[in-house]
Amino acid sequence: MKFTEKVAPNSMGVLVGRNDEGLAQTKKSILNKTQIKISTLSYDLSKPEGFMLEEKVEKILKEAGAKASDFEHALIVHGAMMLGSMTRRTLGIRNVEELQRYFSINTFAPVVLNAHFMNVFKDDKKMRTVLNTTSDGALRPYNSLSYFCAASMAREAFM
Repeated sequence: MKFTEKVAPNSMGVLVGRNDEGLAQTKKSILNKTQIKISTLSYDLSKPEGFMLEEKVEKILKEAGAKASDFEHALIVHGAMMLGSMTRRTLGIRNVEELQRYFSINTFAPVVLNAHFMNVFKDDKKMRTVLNTTSDGALRPYNSLSYFCAASMAREAFM
């Protein structure tokens, strides 16, 4: 939340997450502290291939009377990661579907969202930034956080 306090007044932001209630709470918290215009998109990021970010952002911009070329700096922030199992060690992982869902949310979705984002804000003369927040789990493994560490490392490699 501290990050949003550094963003210029009248900037626009789009929060993406799978929980409408959580998105509404985050939006409210941001609006209580800043003058940022916030829109929300609720989507299950375990299925990033069906998420058409470009179309949704273009619609949000149009509703706000703006277009991508109006912005001096376009910024995408990847903040939240699903922690995953903290009790199952690597040798106990047997469920491929669970792994696929976890990596879809925490690695594949940010990569796909970046591609869509860069396509919406495609003017190379303007500043575009990808901010990936992570932890030291991306740098060193923890015995009980194998999902988290592996996805964090993979995400860092893509970013």
